[in-house]
Parts: sequence; C-alpha cells; structure tokens
Amino acid sequence: MKRIFIMMAMAIVMGAVLPTTANAADKKEKKEKKAWKWEMPKKMSGDADLDLYLRTCDTLNTRVTSYLDSVTFYSVKVVNVKNDDGTIVQRRCVVDEDGHIRGSNEALAQYIAMTNSGLGLLNDLLKITAQTTSATAAIAGNPLLALSYGKYLKAGPKIAIEGGKTMKELMKRMNEQKKAIRKYKKDYTEAGELRDPTTDASAIDASYPDSEPITKTSAEFDKELADAMEKDKSITIPDGDVDFEG
Repeated sequence: MKRIFIMMAMAIVMGAVLPTTANAADKKEKKEKKAWKWEMPKKMSGDADLDLYLRTCDTLNTRVTSYLDSVTFYSVKVVNVKNDDGTIVQRRCVVDEDGHIRGSNEALAQYIAMTNSGLGLLNDLLKITAQTTSATAAIAGNPLLALSYGKYLKAGPKIAIEGGKTMKELMKRMNEQKKAIRKYKKDYTEAGELRDPTTDASAIDASYPDSEPITKTSAEFDKELADAMEKDKSITIPDGDVDFEG
C-alpha cells in the first residue's frame, strides 16, 4: 500500500514538471490561469522531512526573488550635454535604467558578484530534488498529510525549473552587458571621451547598439559623473581580473 501512495505522490510531482499540450481551440475556451505563486502553509505538518522541504522551498523562493530584484541593468549610451550657451557636446557613458551616469567598474563589480551568487543559488536549486523525494515519501506514508500538503509537492520543481530558467536568462543578459562595458572601457574614458582622439569616432560608435540619446545639462552631467567616480573609488579591483581591464 505504501508503494502505491509513493507512486501516486510522485505522479503529482511529475505532473508539475512535465509540459502538457492542448490545441488552440481548447486554449481559447479556457480562462486565463493565474500565475503560480509560492505561499508558505500557515501551519507546519509536524513531519520532519516534509517540514524541511517546505522551509527549503520558502527559503529558495525568497532567495530567487531577492536575486532577481537586486540586479541593476547598465548600458552604454550617448549623452547630449547641453552647455549654458546652448551648445551641445556628445559623450558616451555607462548609465543605469533610469539614465543616471554610473561608473564602469561599479557595473563590472556587480556582474562578478551576481554571477558568483547566481551560480551558488542555481546549485542549491538542484538540491531541492532530493528533498522533494523525501517529502513525497512522507506524504505517501500518511494519507491525511497528502490531503493537506500534497499540492506543495509541486512547489520544489516549479521553483527549481522556473526560477533557474529566469536566472539563467538574467545571467546571460548580464554577460552581454559585461562585454559591452569592457569594450567601452577600451574605447572611452569614464567622462565619455575617446581614449584616442585620432580615432574615427563614427566607426567606433557604429559598433555600439543604437539607442535613444540622453540629454543632460552640463551641471547635471558633471554632478552625476563626479558621484559615479567617487563610488568607483570604493570598489576593490581584483588583481589580474580581466573584467576590469581597459
């Protein structure tokens, strides 16, 4: 009998992991499903293996959410600096999502930190598989627990698969961002001026993705640049780290 319960419980887990298909007509008839969201049960089960599994799911979900929320995306954009006399000087700088000038080392330091913590978190997500098996066995041996906590067996695989997929996509984007900023460090100074004034600026600029220029007054530009440089000074550059070359 216990073996039957285990097989039934594992079927619940597999149902959460394996994709299902439906034809287009059926999809139109079905109401839009709410996005899956993890919620910790209000009361623990009292079973050591199952409760450990629930706490692990809660911890991993929090860690994945915090990881995704903590990233700042940077890009290299043209900044039109408007002087008091109305003339405009073009610079190219590292900016954040709000268009504020940031230091290139700050952006690269975040990439290194996020990559290291991301790889550790991805590794921990893989471990939930073993705890899912233990929790499944606990439920299979107690039909009453199965009624109250069976639905939570889907949580571990969902957190691992969906969280892992989203994190890998984010890490890929950060890696592309890192390459762009490393190139920027070789082409431009932090003030957005070409390192080699004799270089054909149009040829270099053509190698950067097109984006809407940002316009700032000279006062705004000078202040944001000074703040960015001050923050960059506080960043410890690892010896021999190629990410900070340029």
